[in-house]
Amino acid sequence: MCTRLYIGNLPFAVHEDHLRRLFSIVGEVAHVEVLRDPTTRRSRGYGFVEMPDRAEAEHAIEVLDEALIGVTPIQVCKTHPPAPSSQRQDPRSSSSMV
Repeated sequence: MCTRLYIGNLPFAVHEDHLRRLFSIVGEVAHVEVLRDPTTRRSRGYGFVEMPDRAEAEHAIEVLDEALIGVTPIQVCKTHPPAPSSQRQDPRSSSSMV
């Protein structure tokens, strides 16, 4: 199972190939995705990298968190799996509603 990393504070000019090359320095990369606005196709400034080896993913966090892309320090951290649907609160059932 791949370890999914969140990559934040990306410059808008960064594309998937750039992230793949950067993360390949520290290990094997299975998948890269830079999130884009569906209308304008402009980067939203964050993305995800999936690495098959957990140790390499941990090393990528250590080495690349706060690394500069141009003059911008990026944020690299592990994503957390979503909570099971039974633990999610339905926002419509909030007791604070009047």
